[in-house]
Amino acid sequence: MKRHSSKKLFGILFGLPLILILPVALIGSSVYHAGVVEVEVLEKGRDGSSFSLVVPGAIFPVAMHFVPEWTVDDVRCELDEEALMALGIGEKAVRTLAAAADGVLVDVQTLDEIILIEKRNGAFRIHVDTPDETVRIQVPVGVAVDVLGAI
Repeated sequence: MKRHSSKKLFGILFGLPLILILPVALIGSSVYHAGVVEVEVLEKGRDGSSFSLVVPGAIFPVAMHFVPEWTVDDVRCELDEEALMALGIGEKAVRTLAAAADGVLVDVQTLDEIILIEKRNGAFRIHVDTPDETVRIQVPVGVAVDVLGAI
């Protein structure tokens, strides 16, 4: 009898933390795997300001599921034919680029401006440097695919 109750106690003592930790580990793993969306804007000049935002990428697909369908329909209705076509092309392009190897997609450099768009380490990275400001954006490929697919 005593041996049976010891097994139950052992099961409870080690099983309960596992039950509590497992969901946290799974959620943490999916948030880590989704990456982060980063936006950084630096205004140049004497009175320049800066803005920086880092958001877990996992938030966007989850949030898209909570957006009411009528809201998405309203957005679609507001778009003209060209915009809808561009959205469809953008979605197909992002899906195609998701399967492509890392590399530079756009590289434009003038005397006073730089525009660089690349896919690197599972994310689209945009870097724009002008005389007035510097903008850096990073969006995980999976987030871009999910959001454009939802729209």
